Amino acid sequence: MGVLLSLASTAVWGQTQLDLHTQSRNIDFSNAAVTRPLKAGAFLPAACTLGDLFYMTSAPAGANIYGCTAQNTWTAQAGAGLYDEGASGSVDRTYSDKLRESVSARDFGAAGDGVTDDTAAFQAAFAAASLSGYAIEVPAGTYVIRPLTNPANLSLKCDPGSRFQLASGAGAEAEWLFSLAPGDTMQGCVLEGNFAGNSTAVSVAGLRIAEGASGITIDGVTISDFSGPGIYAYGAAGNLTVRNSWIYGTCNSGTGATLNCGGIYVLDEDGPSGTQFVFTGNIIDNRSTNSGGLKVQADCGSTLTDVQTSNNIIYVGNAGASDALGIEYFASPGEVCPSGQDGALTHGVINGNILEGAGSPYTFGISLGGGSTQPAATGVSDIVIDGNTVNNFAYDAVEVTGANSVVVSNNQINASGPIAITSNAAAQGIANISVRGNNISRSVASSSCSGDICATANMYPLTGITIAQNSIRGSAKDAIDLIASNSGVLSDAIVDGNVIVSPAAYAISATDYVANLSVSGNLADMTGSTMATNGAITIQGSNSNNASVCGNTVLSSPAYAIFINNNPPNDRICGNTVASSLNGIYCMSCGNAAITQNVLTGASKGSGLVLTSAVNTLVFGNAISGFATNLSLGTSTLAPLSVAGHYATAGSAPSLSACGSGASVSGTDSRGAFSEGALAAGCTVTFAAAYPAAPFCTVTSRNGAAFTYAVTSATIVVTNAGTVSGALDYSCGQ
Repeated sequence: MGVLLSLASTAVWGQTQLDLHTQSRNIDFSNAAVTRPLKAGAFLPAACTLGDLFYMTSAPAGANIYGCTAQNTWTAQAGAGLYDEGASGSVDRTYSDKLRESVSARDFGAAGDGVTDDTAAFQAAFAAASLSGYAIEVPAGTYVIRPLTNPANLSLKCDPGSRFQLASGAGAEAEWLFSLAPGDTMQGCVLEGNFAGNSTAVSVAGLRIAEGASGITIDGVTISDFSGPGIYAYGAAGNLTVRNSWIYGTCNSGTGATLNCGGIYVLDEDGPSGTQFVFTGNIIDNRSTNSGGLKVQADCGSTLTDVQTSNNIIYVGNAGASDALGIEYFASPGEVCPSGQDGALTHGVINGNILEGAGSPYTFGISLGGGSTQPAATGVSDIVIDGNTVNNFAYDAVEVTGANSVVVSNNQINASGPIAITSNAAAQGIANISVRGNNISRSVASSSCSGDICATANMYPLTGITIAQNSIRGSAKDAIDLIASNSGVLSDAIVDGNVIVSPAAYAISATDYVANLSVSGNLADMTGSTMATNGAITIQGSNSNNASVCGNTVLSSPAYAIFINNNPPNDRICGNTVASSLNGIYCMSCGNAAITQNVLTGASKGSGLVLTSAVNTLVFGNAISGFATNLSLGTSTLAPLSVAGHYATAGSAPSLSACGSGASVSGTDSRGAFSEGALAAGCTVTFAAAYPAAPFCTVTSRNGAAFTYAVTSATIVVTNAGTVSGALDYSCGQ
């Protein structure tokens, strides 16, 4: 018993109690096999005291540590607990997982002080992000760097107040500040080219898209002060999106006036072909550098498809601008491609953009085109240019050269050159062009062509063009011009429903080799026009044929309303209304033409209907009044009519009665002249063969004396209000 007590006493007094708070000095547990400073268990204890810690073994790794934040209240600890996004449907994650979503450039030593060269820090950050797949965060600061090549699938996100600046002298090292690889994303970054600190002999772009790269997004990026383009995509494979970015002061190298530099320049040559390019919501301002806005170009062996340029604001050109372009889609320009290797750009949209030029010569708002040897099957095709605003581009507002299947619609064009459609770059011609619903005001005279809307077949064919429902006001030249020159042929053209107000010259003009032309439903108000010759609607040229000019309204023409000159056979001039014009309709050499159902009202001057050297021309149903001379047939011959089985033959002359002494008549049932003596009541002309119904007849006085006439089924009854001396001309038909 004593032994046991002795052992117990020894066990109790052998333990020494230490107060670590007051007695510990440099305690070292490094040689201990195990240290357990926390209580552990699968479940949190029910009770705890503020400050207690507990390691819960059943919790996920990284979310095991809990602290007692209030009496009997356990809380997962930050850094080891779960991150709660707080939004509906979000899933809790560990804080460590959340923090590893991105890599900060500061973690790799980037100073961001505007002085230190941070290139190495970003190279290290890129390498780390490439391995982990995490995004790179760029905190506020100015990061001086040399050209960098991003790894694939890198996401670079810049905080407000951050910017990259090209180190002085670094422009000679590469032709870019950043080179983006497939799958890269850049968001919110500011790139400065430091043009003053780099050689002007080197063209350095802000961003370069690596050849063959795709799946790249550039969002909210600001690019400025570079000697080369803001964004240069060479050989991009597509799936490229540039949105909500601001690009200005690029192409500073002195080459900015060339056509191959601008805010955004996409060039694809010798493959690979690319699809789906989107440029939207950007602002490009290159007025200070006299360079272009956005250019997409497919050279030999390349095909680019689905190119969308929408809702951008683009400023280009200045007082010394030369060849500055707002938006340009081009294929193989000015070069001869190997057989079967022509470039092509197809299925594109240019819509909702605002383009501002400087009003200087040789500036173009929107340009589509192809090389000088492009056949119609390639080049630029299937493009819609819709809903854009184009201001102050002196050469062309919209230029379509060597492009097929193009729609130019609903654009607002102010103080600019024309919408110019021309085939002079397409060896097989171009076809299927629609210019519709555009509003053109205050145009300027341009050396491009002489109209506000021009369709020109120069050397090569232009087939199937529609110019419809456009509004053209205050033109400095012609409103609509259709021209075929240098053996080019323009055919199957429709000019319909346009409203033209106060053009300086012609409202609608077609010249040489224009075949199968329809001009209908147009309104031409020529008030204020200085046109001295020809007509508001003029068709002339010995090789034009099958023109139809019907249902148009012409007001206040200072010359003729409708002027047809040297036209081959088969023209129709019908149902037009002419008011308050000096002259009505002039038709010279109109073989087999039909001039019918027109209403011509003059202003006591000029001539209503003038035919000169017209052969077999059908004239009937026209109402002509108010001109000094209503009808002048000259040496023309009118065609007989066949209606309802009745043929008006060239039979004997009609007879006269009650026409006074000395009256005479010559001609046929269809056409003739008669003179009457002094009348008290009237004169009756009776046709040799009675018509089955009242014929359409026009009677005019050669000396302008006042008279009235009425037509029955077989007679013309003339009642003069004074004394008619000389001849009355008549023309009748059924």
